[in-house]
Amino acid sequence: MANNDATTLAVIYYTGDIFTPDDMNANVYGEPCEDGYGETVESGWWDPDFSTFVVFGEKSDVQPDTIESDDCRFDDGMTLDEMIESDIGDRLGAIDSFDGVTAYAADPVTDYGSGKRLSLAAHVSIRPDNNALLLASQVLKWASTPGPHGQNPYTLPMVATAERISEWSE
Repeated sequence: MANNDATTLAVIYYTGDIFTPDDMNANVYGEPCEDGYGETVESGWWDPDFSTFVVFGEKSDVQPDTIESDDCRFDDGMTLDEMIESDIGDRLGAIDSFDGVTAYAADPVTDYGSGKRLSLAAHVSIRPDNNALLLASQVLKWASTPGPHGQNPYTLPMVATAERISEWSE
């Protein structure tokens, strides 16, 4: 449940390529293929809450997933990185690769009736605002003071998230 003081920490947009079989004799790259086994491709921004086999030409036409500073998963000990990977996995299924910014689905979504295939990718944008940066700097300062603060198993996820937020601002 979000409150008015919540800060958006991460925004996740999705892109997709829809491959549609056609009766032509060329693949999506224009290379010759066996008659009747051609296909076309449509690429764009994908809204997972809209329709599976629809992509949009404009990023502004889709609604991104967001992770807010008051997300209850922080209370469960999850780090921001773990939440990002979890949210992407919920949308894409198995992830082939993820470098912290872009994730690629391991398997395309297939509509066996039409033969369409949808290959998906997720694009993560981190948005630390001044409040998040201030909070991150205070957490890191507290964790570096003498005592067990920074190594306490209950505070390790908070410190890891603060470190990541600080890195994004550089």
